[in-house]
This record gives sequence, C-alpha cells and structure tokens, in this order.
Amino acid sequence: MTLEEIRRAWTASGGVEIQRSIWDRAASEWAGRPLPDARDASLRLLLELSAPGDRCLDIGCGDGRYALALAKAGRACLGVDLSPEMISLAQRRALEDGGRNVTFQCGSWLETRLEPGGFDLVFARMTPAVAGYDAFRRMMDCSRRWCVLEKHTQRSDAVLDAVLSEAGIPPSRDRDREMEYARACLDALGCVPGVRIRPFQSRHRKSQADMTAWCLDRARLQGPLTGAQEQTIRRAVAARAENGIVEEVLTSQVMTLYWQVPASIQSTVGVI
Repeated sequence: MTLEEIRRAWTASGGVEIQRSIWDRAASEWAGRPLPDARDASLRLLLELSAPGDRCLDIGCGDGRYALALAKAGRACLGVDLSPEMISLAQRRALEDGGRNVTFQCGSWLETRLEPGGFDLVFARMTPAVAGYDAFRRMMDCSRRWCVLEKHTQRSDAVLDAVLSEAGIPPSRDRDREMEYARACLDALGCVPGVRIRPFQSRHRKSQADMTAWCLDRARLQGPLTGAQEQTIRRAVAARAENGIVEEVLTSQVMTLYWQVPASIQSTVGVI
C-alpha cells in the first residue's frame, strides 16, 4: 500500500468523549498499582532504547506508571492523556513517589502542542490515542530517535465479548487492523521495525455497575445502540454477576513494534 492509500484507509473511529469517560471511570481501579520494574518486558525495552538524560514522551500515559519508572531511571519524561482523572492520579503519584523530571499534561493526543523532533523516545502502549494514520505519523514527528507502539492483538475479553454477542454486536478487531496499518506505513517509509510478541492474560473484578458501564461504552464505540440492545447488555451483565461482582478474563497476544526514525523520514513527517 502507498502512504496515500494507508492515510485514506486508516482513520480513527472517533468516540473521544466515550474514551475519556471510560478512562475517567477506570482511574480508581489503577490507584495503588505498583510501578513496573525489571521484570516488566515493556519497561525493559524502553530502558534499552533510551539512556539517562534522554527526553521521553508517553502517549496515553494513563496513571503515569511507565513515565514515572523511566524518570526514576534518569530520563526526563512527559506523559499525555485525555482523561483528567488519570492525569490527576499520575500527578498525585509523582508527588507521593518524589518523582523528578516528569510532568503530565491532559489533552487529546492530536491536539497536544509539542515540538517536532523534541524527544529521544516516543512510546504508546495499550492506548487508543494512536488509532489512525494522523496520530501515528504525529507520533513519529515528535521523535528524533526511537518510537515504540504496543497493543493487544487477537484480544478476547470473555465477559465483554459474550455480552456484546447477545446484543448482536461482534467483537472489535480494530487493534489488529491498527498494527497491520502501522507495519504497512513503516514499510512504505522504508523503515524496518523490530517486532516482539508475547502471550498475555489477566483477570480483574468489577462491580456489576462498572461492568455494565464498561460494556455499554465499548459497544457505543462501535456505533449507536438501540434501546433493545442496551437492555440486553444490562441483563447479560446481571446474569454473570455474583454478589454484585463480575470477573473478566482478558487474553491476547501483545505485539510491540519499535523502530528508529531516520533523518530522511523526519524531514517529511507531517507533510503528507
């Protein structure tokens, strides 16, 4: 595919306000989670690709765990996220942990004002912020050295998928397509990324109310819901709750792309 073909095909699905609502609601679940350490594959790669004193940009930083961990290792980090609650949590964590050389900024990725080529390492992991051609190219625009993009692929959420299926809504495969488009874009630019894939599974518990809101929001990201679909989703979640709690099991293949941004690409990024 040519870059123009990719640009036309790889468009973000929108839903910014829904995404903001999802992550604002999730912030309380992330409070108190420990920072990643040397056992974390994502952090190890970020440390391999950077050095003390480097400037790092975390797109869709959430609670700021990775930016804070990199700052503790001597990097100067900026985290950006569209969720005010997540940014507030990240800022509190920075104060509590005595985080230095780390700042957080609330806003949509495409609307955040940043200096082109201002960072040695730009990364986006498990975030909907980089979900279209423009967002991907802007990611590259901000880096003078390395980029890392990491997402779940072949993802299955046992409860979510079953609930949406009952409402006649198929599971989204947007993340798989996003990584395919990212690799096609890099190929068109003559850039060969490193690729790492690892299996992933997690279990987490939500209240019936939170799981219902989660399922409704995920469904609305795919399009408007009818009244009948909304009622089906509410009943399906209730049927899976035990004492007001629903346990979700997420399984996936985590795919990580990492690449160096050549000077020849830097000079053209943002023009197309």
